Amino acid sequence: MKAIFTILLVLCAMLALLPQASAQYTFKKLTQEGVTKTKTPAIAPIPKNWGDTSVTTYAGGSIEILLYFVEGDQYDNVFNPNPTGLYLNGQHFYFFCDPDKVFKQSVSMIADIYEFTYLKRNYLCAFTLREQNTESKYKCYNLFDITDTKKITQVSFPSIHIGEDAFGDFNFDGEMDFVTVINRKPEGFKQKTTGNAYMVKAYSIKGNVAKEMVNSKGFPHYIYGTSDENMDNFSVLQCDWMMPLKDSTGMEQKVKDYYPDYVAFNPKDNGIFNIEGVKVEKNKYSVIVGKFDDDGGAKEICEEIKKKNIGNGHGYDLYIMMDQYGPRDIKWVVMVGNYITKAQAQQAVNTLKQYGYTDVQIRDLRAAY
Repeated sequence: MKAIFTILLVLCAMLALLPQASAQYTFKKLTQEGVTKTKTPAIAPIPKNWGDTSVTTYAGGSIEILLYFVEGDQYDNVFNPNPTGLYLNGQHFYFFCDPDKVFKQSVSMIADIYEFTYLKRNYLCAFTLREQNTESKYKCYNLFDITDTKKITQVSFPSIHIGEDAFGDFNFDGEMDFVTVINRKPEGFKQKTTGNAYMVKAYSIKGNVAKEMVNSKGFPHYIYGTSDENMDNFSVLQCDWMMPLKDSTGMEQKVKDYYPDYVAFNPKDNGIFNIEGVKVEKNKYSVIVGKFDDDGGAKEICEEIKKKNIGNGHGYDLYIMMDQYGPRDIKWVVMVGNYITKAQAQQAVNTLKQYGYTDVQIRDLRAAY
């Protein structure tokens, strides 16, 4: 008996010395309740035509769904895309692939479409490829709240991830959210990684607006983790999430801000700041509307543009960059927008010129000085 007891003690000691299993997460583990498809509308067998416009009807859903695509030799996939969109219960919508819903997407076919109910609201999701080929890494989600079929609302986002588990209540406030997976790392992350690593961010949905979730400092909530490309199971490398998460060893991960420590409007930092001085993640393009010697002139033109309420229906987002490489002294550079594509920036340029801002130019935010 004593020998058996000794063996058990030895086995327990050996198990204690073994490394702990990696803490693995899925999106469903980050929300109280997962999403389940309720209906999957399918293409009706007989298509319609409105002159030069082909119309695809989807049957089996809760509302009428019509996808239209305008044919014509004058259209080009890059320079002049074919006009396309959706009619949902008689209401017109375009396809987008960004939370700001600025850049319209030309879509001839929907990759997947389904309905689900969540927190007593009804939704329709139309899932497409960002580029019209099977190797497209980023996918586009257009989510419609069809609870009130007479007043349907829409949000949109791009993501590497595929699946209805992108939707849920991730900050536990009783309202619908979504998460997006992008191929990027936090600015403050300096470690070496093996395998694929991706960034997860969260957005809350308020009617037609998708708003990025941020912490008390105004920095994004995020998870940076290693996983397969679809992020089905991932281990956390670094995070600042709405709930505590464990690292790959099973220990609670210490929260780290998305950005490293910085000084507001720091001349040595080539980042962009919102008008409150909070650093914001760069996308690709912005539009310079003026350069000033001090913060007074910069903030004055920001207030002027805000009051005019131009751009995207609710006023442009404004940013300031410190230009320390000018010929003389430091300049406060005021910019409009933080865009993914040059076409979005060009659209802002055209609108600003209509309002009298003629000396504007596009700035590549990721180009070296």
